[in-house]
Amino acid sequence: MFLAEYLRYYLRDTRKSSDGAFVFGVGDFHTVWETMLRETLLRSPFDTRRQWNAALPRPVYFHLNSDKRDPRSRGMQTDIILEDATGYTIVDAKYYEAKSAETAPGWTDIAKQLFYEKALIEVLSLEGRLPSRIDNVFIFPRNSNNFCLSKVEMEHVNGSPVSDAFSSIECVYVPMQDCLRLYVSRSHGIKLPIP
Repeated sequence: MFLAEYLRYYLRDTRKSSDGAFVFGVGDFHTVWETMLRETLLRSPFDTRRQWNAALPRPVYFHLNSDKRDPRSRGMQTDIILEDATGYTIVDAKYYEAKSAETAPGWTDIAKQLFYEKALIEVLSLEGRLPSRIDNVFIFPRNSNNFCLSKVEMEHVNGSPVSDAFSSIECVYVPMQDCLRLYVSRSHGIKLPIP
């Protein structure tokens, strides 16, 4: 619908322009970036492409002095979960410069990623199949990872490390042009460079 609407604008307005130039874009590029990554990331043969968001726990409110339960219609919404022979990778597509703490995802993004991990562990444990590992990844569009961030970890105010209750989140940079080229050709080829 979006493209059809702007095609109409293009056809209407190019008659007014001698060179036929017309520029338009999307208001929320994050969804485009997420979709392109979902379709171009290399997946293991063990990846079932399960619809994880439907399986993750959701919040339910309970009414005071009543048995009435009031569940939210929508729960956690991960971007991408990849499966392989030994575990899972929770991928969050981000559209930040990510060169410093000020230009990187904030507390809400970090907390959501850690909650996604806990929710995935909950679902898998109910199914009797705890994985040996779960990785967390933020992916940013960028041609080079020079002078960029490598990961985010929780630590105490004095700089000492926290317990393993908080996993680290790797920062991965993927060239937008490579992702777009693969997406247009309906190919997979983006490999996550995580240990």
